[in-house]
Amino acid sequence: MPQSKKRHVAHQQHPHKSETQHKEEKNSNAVAVGVVFFGLIGFGIGFFIGGVDAVWMTGGAVVGAVGGYLFGKQIDKAFSK
Repeated sequence: MPQSKKRHVAHQQHPHKSETQHKEEKNSNAVAVGVVFFGLIGFGIGFFIGGVDAVWMTGGAVVGAVGGYLFGKQIDKAFSK
């Protein structure tokens, strides 16, 4: 069947992303690297303070990992701007 030349073809409209939609967060390695690095540093400090006592080494590693997590989050926040 012939098409009318006066009639406009209906194009499919794609929804535009608005500025108010949240951006997808990129996976960053700063948090993981910070947790591992500071955890190892905390483990070493716990080893030197308490000797071969597992409580001191574990406590140092946990405190170091928490510090590394906070440090990595701040790095991500600073570079995302």
